[in-house]
Amino acid sequence: MTETTILEETETEAAPVEVEEAEASFARAVGITLDQLSQALGREVYEHVARELGSVDVPVLSGPQSQGDVRIRPLPFNAVTLDRNASWKPLPSAGIATVSGQHDHVITGAGCLWTTDVRDRDGLAVGVVRVPAGSTAYMWHAEHGGAGMAGPQDVTSGNLALADAPYIDYAIRRQREFQGLVAD
Repeated sequence: MTETTILEETETEAAPVEVEEAEASFARAVGITLDQLSQALGREVYEHVARELGSVDVPVLSGPQSQGDVRIRPLPFNAVTLDRNASWKPLPSAGIATVSGQHDHVITGAGCLWTTDVRDRDGLAVGVVRVPAGSTAYMWHAEHGGAGMAGPQDVTSGNLALADAPYIDYAIRRQREFQGLVAD
């Protein structure tokens, strides 16, 4: 097995370490499969999800996307603002559970940062992930599989101004629950 350098969490900063490729497979920006992401996180998706999507590359997008009851929105997004003195922490290789429930929505990514110092006029944001140039963040879920958040290097359409940015910030938000009746 070949080795690759990824970033491992520390108290104050990210430090490079050597790890086996299977453990660090999420560090690759493009071409990671759901099986590789699950293995790197030490988690398992549902059997039917693994059967249908396990060998498929996790899609990496720079625009809005959804994963079950979680919404991923690149900033600026008018409902979400970062606190002026937001405290950023490296995403650990084991991931962070951003939205917990029956199954966690786990986010990870070598070189990426996370903060919960956000304001959301709707009260739905749980945090913001910062994806610098050369990195990719991944959201994982047992039932929904994986979703990739592109760094500026992967922007090829949409807001092309992001391609020259040093990073892209993505708001991670819960789905708004409907409070009324549904008419047929």
